[in-house]
Amino acid sequence: MASNKRLISLLGMICVLSIGLVGCGSSSGGGSAKGEYTIGVDDVLSGPLASYGQSFLTNARAAVKYVNGHGGVNGHDVKLVTADSAATGQNAASAAQQLISTQHVSAILGFTLSDDCAAVSTLANARKVPIVCTSTSSDLLKPVKPYTFAGNDVELQEIPGTMELVTETLKLPKGSRFAILDSTPLGVQLWAKQLTAKLKAAGYTSVAHETIPVTSVNGATQIAKVVSSKPDVVFAEPVASQYLPLIKALRAAHNNAPVVAAHNGVGYQGVASIKDPNLYSLTPTQYITDASSTQAGTAMYVAGMKSIGQTTLSQLNSTIGAPGFLSTYGVIQSFKSCGYPCDGQKLASAMEKLQLTFPGLVSGNYGWSSQLHSPYTRLFVYAWDPASKAPKPVGSGIDLGKLG
Repeated sequence: MASNKRLISLLGMICVLSIGLVGCGSSSGGGSAKGEYTIGVDDVLSGPLASYGQSFLTNARAAVKYVNGHGGVNGHDVKLVTADSAATGQNAASAAQQLISTQHVSAILGFTLSDDCAAVSTLANARKVPIVCTSTSSDLLKPVKPYTFAGNDVELQEIPGTMELVTETLKLPKGSRFAILDSTPLGVQLWAKQLTAKLKAAGYTSVAHETIPVTSVNGATQIAKVVSSKPDVVFAEPVASQYLPLIKALRAAHNNAPVVAAHNGVGYQGVASIKDPNLYSLTPTQYITDASSTQAGTAMYVAGMKSIGQTTLSQLNSTIGAPGFLSTYGVIQSFKSCGYPCDGQKLASAMEKLQLTFPGLVSGNYGWSSQLHSPYTRLFVYAWDPASKAPKPVGSGIDLGKLG
């Protein structure tokens, strides 16, 4: 027993003497002995929507490992901590509170659902912790809320590009019949409402609007109603798993109507697996079709993903994809101009000044501003190309619209 006490005492002395060099025990955030920047991921990491949260987390980890592998930020490493908003007894707001109070994070990212983003936005403002949301409803961005940022484009911003696709690429004549198949989050519902108004004003006819609850595993009833309405075009933003049943049901009814997927909802993997040339995917980032590309944005992203073992095209174009990597990378780059430690209003101000370019990945500049907390300015449209047997852009550099 005496020997054990002497060992504990000796270890304690070693720990005290080494604090200035490497620290002891686990780090709890920006104020740690290691001097790390700490950011958190608050997302659906379990349950029926876990593929979204896990995809975002994978991309966030890749961004952190890439930065740390290149010297960190101002000589400091970045630490990533997580909280599962789908865990038993947990929700997005309590998960965020946990990250703020126990992990002392400088920023929180994730939020697959715009409703979760809304639930945490008030807390973020009260605690002065910037949050970056994968899905954000327009009312959270206009008027600007000082600590709420979008990590993706916003569905409403895609409407001008959608209208251009309908009139210029698909060349649908006035009077054509359209249907909408969407899901329950507020951001999606606002998109459906405004898109319907724009289409009607342009002379198109609404024949169906069906909503599949975001946690539902079976949308057969809603899909059947859309198909029975005999649309000339379908605008869709259900969860990713509903696109294949929708396409199958339409084609079984001998309806070859274009299906336009908003907000990268079907994604690269959906386009590549469904292989329907009349399925169109709107996305703010390019899909990776050549992992050996030397374009700076693509090369950086591929290097980051490969650092955590993500090497196939399906992995590089995961459910969330590049926007998850870039939102994390954007926050980390904001630390660079912010200094150390960096949090609160100082970090939010640094994020509002961020301007980056990612050739081969993003068209135009990437970054937030004090007037708009959405980082993208342009849009891509992809569809399956039977000749090359791969997703192919059918539109690029399309300006995203305003939020008001």
